[in-house]
Amino acid sequence: MATGQGFVPCANAAGLADALRDFQLVTVRDAASRDLLAASAVPVHLVGDDGWLALAAGAGIGEDDHPVYSRDHDAARELVVCAQSDLVDPEVLAAALARILAAWKVPGDRLTVVESIPGGDRVVWDLVCARADAADTAAAEGSSEGAGLAAGGGKDQESDDDDNNTVDPVGRALAELDLSRARFVPFKDLWDTGLPARSGQAWLTSRFHPHLFAAARGASGLVLGSGSHYYDIKHGSLVAAGSSWGTVHAAAVASGSEVPPFPAGGGFTEPAVDALVSAAKALADDLYPRT
Repeated sequence: MATGQGFVPCANAAGLADALRDFQLVTVRDAASRDLLAASAVPVHLVGDDGWLALAAGAGIGEDDHPVYSRDHDAARELVVCAQSDLVDPEVLAAALARILAAWKVPGDRLTVVESIPGGDRVVWDLVCARADAADTAAAEGSSEGAGLAAGGGKDQESDDDDNNTVDPVGRALAELDLSRARFVPFKDLWDTGLPARSGQAWLTSRFHPHLFAAARGASGLVLGSGSHYYDIKHGSLVAAGSSWGTVHAAAVASGSEVPPFPAGGGFTEPAVDALVSAAKALADDLYPRT
């Protein structure tokens, strides 16, 4: 048996079907994976990601003691970011993230960054912070130089304006947000204490499971499309299942496309979550009957 699979993109459907020919059951999380094997003899069913089963634990998804979610209220800030560096161009993702944060103007003390892969998920964040620091340094050096020129009767106003145009406006906007006050949640803390997700906040993530679990708890969000067909399909499966999150393509934003507004549309409805969790639980009960 195989559960919660995602097979697309796949360059050899016949080979995949042959590898699964002796399986008694195969469940997939997205319609494209189901359709890929629909004409074969593989017993494939669209059920969803296995992560839904985790939400069957605890007294309720909205309860403070649910094992999937963090009880640390400070970690569950207004905006949570999770940006990966694997399977993507981290420079492009960082450029897009920088423009979005600069446009949304959420200060660092209302921002959380979570790490889903140790080390790998702070690469993009570090690039964004470095851009803010560089702009801050350039502005400080420019101010000092300008003060010296003014005292010595140096360059005229037109030249000063030209110099100001060379300052990175996105970096300056980031510097004003004081990103050093953001809460960074390393993977170990995420694993030990749970995801800092709650209703009423917003998420910006390139990763799939933060989308699933945050949207399931009612958080609004925006998917930061990384250009990976694999991840596009994964996120699309959640939208097809009822997530209200939108998607923005990182490459387009990095190139200057308009930044979408701060997300406020919520996540999954409670009936949709109940149905998805019930389906995952029913599958688990069938596969592992209790005696």
